[in-house]
Amino acid sequence: MTNQKRIFLALFSILFGMGLGILMFFMNRPKVPYVSPYGPGSTPPPDAPGPTPQPIITMPTPTPAGGTGSQDPNAPKKPTVTIYKIADGPDGPVLLPEAIEASGDDQARLAFAVEFMAKGTNPPLPKDTRLLRLKVTGDTALLDMSKELKDNFPGGDRAELLLVNALVGLGGQLPGVKKVQIFVAGQAIESLGGMQSLLEPFSVPQK
Repeated sequence: MTNQKRIFLALFSILFGMGLGILMFFMNRPKVPYVSPYGPGSTPPPDAPGPTPQPIITMPTPTPAGGTGSQDPNAPKKPTVTIYKIADGPDGPVLLPEAIEASGDDQARLAFAVEFMAKGTNPPLPKDTRLLRLKVTGDTALLDMSKELKDNFPGGDRAELLLVNALVGLGGQLPGVKKVQIFVAGQAIESLGGMQSLLEPFSVPQK
């Protein structure tokens, strides 16, 4: 074997070894596991204010549950939750608030509201969407939604704004809550339709 071939084989061996070493380094790098905000070891969201969705919720007083007829002022007050319905506005669809009776703790009432807003004609939430878990950390409500929120999302910028506004308005009803973050099946996702980032909490619009 000539000296030229020996030099070539030596260089090839060195380069091959370096490439193999680099490949093994990246393959063996430890992956940072996702930590669900609903289990032990979760990290509270940052204190920095999050984005605010473009407000397309109308602000009239919600219609009282059970209609507007005369009611006994001495009757015990029934617990309610405000849900949102889509209505035609001057610049396109908007959300109209409506108070409905809902009993139970915060998660039960919000879960009932989500179920209500995910059915019927032209609902603000995708069909069969459910609230899996609710957690309040400081002034932030974490809403963990079922996979149907993403899987059944029909698309469209306006539909995405309506959906985000509906969930932010829902979580913002809880006492002391100023921000709402949306998760899907325990995971933080980048977006539903590409217009609104879901990687950080939304500030609840102030009335």
